[in-house]
Amino acid sequence: MKWPIVKPVIFCILIVFTGISAFGQVTSGSDGWVPVGSDKMLPLRALMSYAGGKCIHNGNQLICTIGKQELKLRIASKNIFLDGQIKQLDCETTEIDGITYVADSISHAIGWTYIPTTTGFVLHNPSLKKSLVITRRRWSVEPIAGSDATKKVGVWYITSFYPKGQGPYHWDDVVARGADMPLGGPYILSDPDVIKRQISQMHECGIDFILMDDTNTVWVDNSLVDKNIRAWFDYMDKLPGDERIPIAIASGGELNQHTDKNSWLKAVDYLYDTYAKRPSYLYENGKPVLHWYIEKDVWPEWHDERWNIRRTYHFFRTQDQVANGGWGYGSDEYPRCIKECLSFHPGWNLSPPGHKRESGDFYRQRWMNALRCEPEHVLLSDWNGWNEGTALEDSNSWKDTYGDTAPPWYRLLTQGYVAAYNGNLVDGFYYRDESQPHIVLWTNGELEPQSEYPHKIPVISLPSGMLDRLARSNLSK
Repeated sequence: MKWPIVKPVIFCILIVFTGISAFGQVTSGSDGWVPVGSDKMLPLRALMSYAGGKCIHNGNQLICTIGKQELKLRIASKNIFLDGQIKQLDCETTEIDGITYVADSISHAIGWTYIPTTTGFVLHNPSLKKSLVITRRRWSVEPIAGSDATKKVGVWYITSFYPKGQGPYHWDDVVARGADMPLGGPYILSDPDVIKRQISQMHECGIDFILMDDTNTVWVDNSLVDKNIRAWFDYMDKLPGDERIPIAIASGGELNQHTDKNSWLKAVDYLYDTYAKRPSYLYENGKPVLHWYIEKDVWPEWHDERWNIRRTYHFFRTQDQVANGGWGYGSDEYPRCIKECLSFHPGWNLSPPGHKRESGDFYRQRWMNALRCEPEHVLLSDWNGWNEGTALEDSNSWKDTYGDTAPPWYRLLTQGYVAAYNGNLVDGFYYRDESQPHIVLWTNGELEPQSEYPHKIPVISLPSGMLDRLARSNLSK
């Protein structure tokens, strides 16, 4: 158990994916996406053509069908009817120069994927083997480029650091243990400046979704954890769609700690009613994702059709990850290859000797294992796990190869390895093939040999042969 308290159509999961080749242009002109305020309005006919759907006008109402789904929309209205049920999703419909546009907030109802690019974005219907590419100048239907589109990297986020005087001040616990502290010292999770900084850093690292730790019961610490989670959703929901990182919630303390099935059902209802329909919530296959955190098998047959449920275990139950779904928190010291998801941390010191960081080598080896295994997902623990010594964010405690202070050490390692996992090299980063003694610098599309290890910047070690493959692949992009 972790430390106690311890946008009509279409966006859904924010994943970093670029380089789709031009193919099969359907039409062109000025009917690409248009910005309206902070939102993006999409041409309805492009969406319908791509998905094989159709829309008819009925007065001021649009009735659209996409497969088995039926949408009823009103021009200038923010409400829609989806399969007979009204939903308010702030998805305004409008007419511009005779073209019907719809806003982007309906994705969570439809279950499509949004992929940002440098010139616009890509929409993907999970039932199709092609994507809809929309820019300011044109739209086209193009094939999906490879399996990397399905790979997603998530990060656990510890939610239990509150303002002093409002509840348990868990930073005191970190200090008392003599554990590492974040750069700049203790902070408040609900502080907008903290949220802004951490979202920006997660974007740099290539993080695709955030998993909020709500595993010690939904209303623990007088609902202060819930307050922190709300603050993150409030901030994320206000961002433009292409700047959001989708958020999911992990819960399960009602069963793990209290063996209380009724409380668990109330907690799940609360999470669904409170968060599942928010613009920033993580969806997969048309359903909100709930990580069911399991430490004890209190109710193994429980299920809820409203959710896409991911059974999620602590590392001491890694075997159950293999048998029941492959999602987890942390890792064994030598984790097995789990194709659905590998979950690991950079180190762990709650129960000494734990897993020593070894100046980043422990984290490197976990990533090397993931790159060999090629799982569909990687789930890192944690972004800010100062309570258990698993944090990835900056700290004066992190040291470089020469023993000098290097605060962004683990962020840079994460950025380099997430890029490699997605088939990319990062310009200005240093690499080493595990079978070779020398290191190289990737710059301007070339691998330049180096005579010594860099200062303040980590080296990304890759499995044998992978560095050359990535270099050739990146040159062709």
